[in-house]
Amino acid sequence: MEPDIEADPLPAYLFSGTELVLDLVYKPEKTRLLQRAEAAGCRIRNGYDMLLRQAQYQYGFFMDREFPAPLMSRIKLSGKEDNPMLDQQGMKALAGKRAVETLVKSGMKLGLGTGSTAIPAVEHIGALLAAGRLRDILAVPTSFQTSMVCEQWGIPLYTLNSKEIGGALDLTIDGADQVDPRNYCTKGGGGALLLEKILAHASAAYAIVVDESKLAGDLAVTVPLPVEVVSEARIPVTRALEALGAAVSLREAVRKVGPVITEHGNLLLDIRFKQPPDSAALEAELKGIPGIVENGLFTRLRPKVFIARRDGTVEIRD
Repeated sequence: MEPDIEADPLPAYLFSGTELVLDLVYKPEKTRLLQRAEAAGCRIRNGYDMLLRQAQYQYGFFMDREFPAPLMSRIKLSGKEDNPMLDQQGMKALAGKRAVETLVKSGMKLGLGTGSTAIPAVEHIGALLAAGRLRDILAVPTSFQTSMVCEQWGIPLYTLNSKEIGGALDLTIDGADQVDPRNYCTKGGGGALLLEKILAHASAAYAIVVDESKLAGDLAVTVPLPVEVVSEARIPVTRALEALGAAVSLREAVRKVGPVITEHGNLLLDIRFKQPPDSAALEAELKGIPGIVENGLFTRLRPKVFIARRDGTVEIRD
């Protein structure tokens, strides 16, 4: 007799009958899922340890040749009626998944962002490719971090200069440090703002994925705005920024002595304002300061913003 756990359908991906990938958004639900599966007589090797190691990406891996295929479509994901409020990581995974499910189609040329909210979206694209639900994806990463995740999932990688890409993308999905009511964004907390902006402006469509904590009334006041500068221009750029009313600090590295060095060999200055600046005017003004490579204001695009909330809902804002 087929084990009966719960009859609700589940987005599940089966690999050669040996591996099941379940999309989960709340850690305690993983424990309950394992308990229910074990109670039904299903052996799961290394399941719980692997779940914990993958928690940051919100995926659970079950590997066992005897895990019955009919059961895979019957395990309940986690109904809103019995699922506790999501933590921040759960919200990030939810926003990324919703953006991918809504916007990504087979054959697309995709820009893939950097950071704790963008990476779960990349993971979900990888899972869909592995399951055969997506195909012929050409991806351009915004950072080494994103490249590594793409390699782990077998997502084909290119650059904007690749012949297959031709300098233009269908869609870029990325996170943000803050998003204001006009959908203006600040980015660059992960240090990848240069490629993030290049890919965003090379895309026919642009999506931002955030959790509700990233919403802000004003930008560059409570959360620093990153400015990437060439090292030789650090002092003159600092003076120019201070003349605009900004408090300026050189971003220091955490696990090395000295400043953060971007993947393009530049420094990062983090700036804040006591009074909210005019974001669009500030982005244009920063571009006119010699020595600034790029700044983290994104005001010239109108992204579709996916905002995940603690109650498990996702607001989509154009």
